[in-house]
Parts: sequence; C-alpha cells; structure tokens
Amino acid sequence: MLLNDASPEGHLQVLALDGFKAELAAAPLLARDGTSAWIAVEDPSEPWPQLPSKQGSAGPFYLVWIDADPQVIGPEQWPYQIARIRLVPKVVERFPTLRPADNATPDEHDGFVQFQKHCVSCHRLNEAGDARIGPDLNLPHNPTEYFAGDFLRRYIRNPQSVHQWPEAKMNGFAETALNDRQLDDLIAYLRHMAGRKATTPLELTRSEAR
Repeated sequence: MLLNDASPEGHLQVLALDGFKAELAAAPLLARDGTSAWIAVEDPSEPWPQLPSKQGSAGPFYLVWIDADPQVIGPEQWPYQIARIRLVPKVVERFPTLRPADNATPDEHDGFVQFQKHCVSCHRLNEAGDARIGPDLNLPHNPTEYFAGDFLRRYIRNPQSVHQWPEAKMNGFAETALNDRQLDDLIAYLRHMAGRKATTPLELTRSEAR
C-alpha cells in the first residue's frame, strides 16, 4: 500500500512539479468506504494530452477521487504532475504564526480552516508556508487592503473576471467547493491577519510572547 506509514490522524503534503503543494488529511485517503482516492499513472508510451496553459500533461501521477463531496475534497486536493508525497505535521503545527489571535472571532477561526484548505497550496502569509507559486497574502499588503468593495470576493470566484491575464495560474472557486459563508469567513481571516503583519514569522512569534 502506498501509505503504509500513514494513520487516519496523520497529514500529508503532495508536491507537484510546478511547486504546487496540496495539503491533505490522511483520513480521506485511507478510507475504505465511500469516497476513495486513486493515483492515475501516465503511460510513457501513451502520454496524456497537454494541459491548457501548462507545460506537459497531468502526469506522471494524478490524484483523483471517486464519489468525493466537493465541500470536503476541494479542487486543491486534486493535485496533478505529482512528484512526491510525504508525511508532514499539520499546517498549523509547522507554521503556528498563521493561526489567528486567541481573541479572533469564530468566523475568523473558520476562515483559517478555509485558508489551509484552499490557499496555502500556492500562497505564503507573513512569509510562513511552503508554497511560492502565488504572492504572500500579507506582505507587503493583504488583498483586503487593495481590493475595494466586493472585488476580492469576485476575484476569488473568478480571477479573470477582475483582470484578464493569460499567464495567470489561479483558478476560481465555485460555490460547490467554497460556499458564500465559507468565502465570507476566508475574507474575515485575511482581514484579521492584515492587522498581524510581520517582517518575518519570527518577529510575529516574538510579539506574541510579550
């Protein structure tokens, strides 16, 4: 079995060739009933079609799900061009400075859950995180500081609807994967973290200790 060393309480990170890093709880991957995960393997003698706006196909390996609820297994949990799968501590254990302040609202804490699921695969925040595909979401500015009105919401739903850029890598998030309440919570978390800027994660850690 591919994940012999994983337990349902564990956490995995799936690394793609382009630097994308999917964060996955081990439990759905190990499930025997209902939703099931499979690794699709590209046959070198019969390569898959090239992906639109990408170099190469979805191979050599593609994590696909059967009977997956998009509210549980979102688009970021379908990584392709997989190069490596590794067991790692959970995001909040690796990067505790991403956690909201203790006095954060329930919505801001719920937004942190959405951030871990949908954003940390491509973005860092306060320089904390593994991915470097997209910009840091707090330094030098948080998107809640430069998107006026409902443009941040519109951008998350469909980036190309706000500014068209052929080389853009970010896909939109449909309501099936991120409903309106969850989107509100995510934006609340980002707005909360705009007030917790740090030059480095270490600086934020020191300020919390005072």
